[in-house]
Amino acid sequence: MPGMPLMPGVIMCEAAAQLSSYYSHRYKLMEGLIGFGGLEEVRFRGVVRPGDRFVIVCKLLKLRRSIMTCQFQCFVNQNLVCEGILKGVSISAEQVAGAQAADQ
Repeated sequence: MPGMPLMPGVIMCEAAAQLSSYYSHRYKLMEGLIGFGGLEEVRFRGVVRPGDRFVIVCKLLKLRRSIMTCQFQCFVNQNLVCEGILKGVSISAEQVAGAQAADQ
């Protein structure tokens, strides 16, 4: 928006997904890469402006062999600005290589 810089909601959701993926990789919860599986019950409750401290909290709800479900909340100045549930799916390195070869 001209004259009113805001952090887009899709970037808030992506940041939460990146945090969840990092958590999964750090604690070896799933094999391979974690791909985007979907979003549910996402609500935007405030705005994020340049210079705001954007804090993300994620909680693992469910873990199956190839699907991870996490609840996330995003805060600015202790105010909830975004929340929802995201799903990550396990993608093997072979699947990624095969998709790249098919595109060429």
